[in-house]
Amino acid sequence: VHVTGPGTANTIRGNAISANGGLGINLEGGQQTADSVTLNDYPDYDSGPNRLINFPVLYYASKDAETGKWTYEGQLIADGGAEIRADFYGNTQRDPSGYGEGASWKETISVDANADRGIFQFVSEEIPGIAGTATGTDGSTSEFGPMIAIPIDLDGDTDNTGEIDGTEQEERDELTNPGMVIMYNWDDDDGDGRPDYEGWNPGGNALVDDDLVSIEVRSFTVPDLIFDDFTMTLMVGSNRVKVWTDQRRSEEATTRTWRLKGSSFDGETLYVEGVRPGWTTITLTLTSPLGTVVAEDSMIVSIVDPNLTAYRPKSEEYGKPFQRHEIPEDEEVTPGIGIRRNGDDDDRSGLPDSKEYQTPGENDLIEVEWAASGVRGVDYRLNRTSTQIRVFDREDKWVTLLGDDPTQTVSVTQTEDRSMWVEWPGDDDGSSDLIMEVVDQRYGRVVQRASQEKLRFSPFNSLVIVIGGRGQDPADPVKYATHGMFQLAIDLYRQDGYDVRMYQEKTDVEGNNADGAAIDEIIRAVNKRGVTSIAIIGYSQGGGSTYDLSSRIQDERMKGTFQGKQFSLEYTAYVDAVRDEDWLPRDSWPFAESRRPIGTVYHVNQYQRNNRPHGTRSAGDIEIDRSGLGVKHRTIDDNPAVQNTIKQTLRGRVKR
Repeated sequence: VHVTGPGTANTIRGNAISANGGLGINLEGGQQTADSVTLNDYPDYDSGPNRLINFPVLYYASKDAETGKWTYEGQLIADGGAEIRADFYGNTQRDPSGYGEGASWKETISVDANADRGIFQFVSEEIPGIAGTATGTDGSTSEFGPMIAIPIDLDGDTDNTGEIDGTEQEERDELTNPGMVIMYNWDDDDGDGRPDYEGWNPGGNALVDDDLVSIEVRSFTVPDLIFDDFTMTLMVGSNRVKVWTDQRRSEEATTRTWRLKGSSFDGETLYVEGVRPGWTTITLTLTSPLGTVVAEDSMIVSIVDPNLTAYRPKSEEYGKPFQRHEIPEDEEVTPGIGIRRNGDDDDRSGLPDSKEYQTPGENDLIEVEWAASGVRGVDYRLNRTSTQIRVFDREDKWVTLLGDDPTQTVSVTQTEDRSMWVEWPGDDDGSSDLIMEVVDQRYGRVVQRASQEKLRFSPFNSLVIVIGGRGQDPADPVKYATHGMFQLAIDLYRQDGYDVRMYQEKTDVEGNNADGAAIDEIIRAVNKRGVTSIAIIGYSQGGGSTYDLSSRIQDERMKGTFQGKQFSLEYTAYVDAVRDEDWLPRDSWPFAESRRPIGTVYHVNQYQRNNRPHGTRSAGDIEIDRSGLGVKHRTIDDNPAVQNTIKQTLRGRVKR
C-alpha cells in the first residue's frame, strides 16, 4: 500500500499484506531509509500522507512457562490522540527492511500515546514475525513498525587477546569459561603496607593500578525509540570483583545506574578489580519505565592468583644454621633473588654438581613454592626467559621440569608437589625470570595481563662471612640476645639477600693459620661458584680471626690455590676486635687487634674503651670509638648503631 500526497484518514487495518516487492505500507515523505522506511520522529507533528504518523516499536517478547502466553512490550509516541489503535500482525517471513509486513492480523490494543512515554504492554498467544501499525483517531494509519533487540552491549577482553576488539568470537566467549581473566589485586603497588584491593583513598589514588582491567559499556542509538525514564544498570554477581570509574579508583561503580534520555547512549569505560580469587559475572540490564528488564548482556570474569614464593638459599640444610626464610614479595623482581652458581661438588663425585643429576647433599638450589586458585577454563604453567636457570622437582634434581630445551614449559598443576627447585648451572652473569603463566584453555593462549607472577634470579658474585666471639655458636634465631654479630648475619641474609655464612671463631677458623670451614668455603666460592667479592666481619676474637683469615687468603693466593681467579677481599669489619692468640701468656691476654686485615679494600673498625677486653685503632677506612654509647665488650656488638654502620657500609661496597 503506497500512500502519497497530503491526504489523511487513510485507514489500513485488518488486511493481509505480505510478499511485496517493496514495503507493505509506505507513507511517502519524511526521513526515509534506503528501504523507503519513514523513520519515527519526535514530536510527531510533521505533515504528509496520513500525517506520517509514527508506528509502534516492539522491543520485548517473553513466554510464560506456565501459561504458554507471550508478553509483548513496546513504545508508541504519536500525534494521533489519546486512544490510538495498535494492530499487530503475524508473518512467516519478515520484510527484508525489518519493518513489517502484515500477513495475518492477530491483536489490537488501545494505546495512550501521550502517557508513560507511550509504553504499552499486552499478553497474547505467540505472534511469529510480529509487526504493528498505529491508527489515530482521525483514521490515519502508520507504516509497519519493527520488532527490535535494543543493542545494549557490555564488552571485555573475553578471548584474552590483550585488547577489547568487539569481535563475534569475543561475544561468544563472554559466557564460556573462563571469560575475561584478571589478576587478584593483592600486591602493594603503592607501598602503603596493604594489598591494593584494600588501599582505596577517597577521591582516588595517586598511582594508576594496571591490575584494574577495562570493560566497555558500548554506545548505541535507536532512532525509532525514546529512552526517557529507561534505566541501565551494571551489577556484579558476587563480591569477588569491584568496578571503578578509572584505574586510580576515583569512584566505585560496582553497582552503577544510568538514567537514559533521548534515542542514544554515549557509552562509558569502566575498570574491574579482582578482590577475591574465583569467578563471577558482570551483568548489564536495561529496564523500561514499566519495570521490565527488556535487554541484558553478561560476561564471566575469572580472578586468578598465580603465586610463586622463593626462599633464601641454604647454608648446608635448613636450620644449620639458617632457618627457611621466605623472600619478600617486593624483592622477587627488584633486586631479585640471589642464587649460587652450581659449580661445586656437594656429593664429592669429582664432577661439578651442575653436570650431575640425582645429586645427594645438593644445597645450592633455591626452593620455590607455587600456589594458584582453581578456576574453570584456566591452566597454570611454568616458563622462563632463558635456560640460564633449570628447574627440578626435588632438591637432589631427581626429575627435570625445565631443562636445556628453551621451548620447554611445564604445567604446574601436573606436578605432584607444590615445591620445586631452581638451579643456576652456568658460569655466566645476567638474570633469568621464572614465570607462572595463566593459560586460557579454550585457545592455549597465555593471558599476558594475568601472567605477571615471576621471580628474577641472578647469580651471587659475593660471599659474606660473619665470625662471632669466643664461645658463641651460630644459630638462627640467635641462642642469646648478646650474640649480636649473628643477628647481624641473619639480617644480612634475610633482609638484604646476601649469601652469608656464620662461623664459630674457634672451630671454623682454627688458630693463626685459620684452618677450617671458613677458608674452605672461600676457596669453593671463588673457584667453583664464580664469586669475585669477599666480605669478612668479626667480633671480639672473631675480629682476630678475621685478620687471620685475611692472612690465609693471601697465602693461598701466593700458592695458586685460587687457580688464577680474579677476586677481592672487598670489605672487612672489626667490632671490638681481640687478637686470637692462644699462645700468649694468660696474664698478657687479650691484646686488642690493631692490624688491618691483609689485602682488604675497605675496612671498618668500631671499638670501646669502657672495660677489658677492648679493641683499638686498626688502620681502618672508618674508625669509630663507641665508648660514648655506654657499651661494654659483651654488648657492643648488640648495639643498633654499631650494626647499622656495618650494614650501610657493606651495602655501599659489596654488591650481592
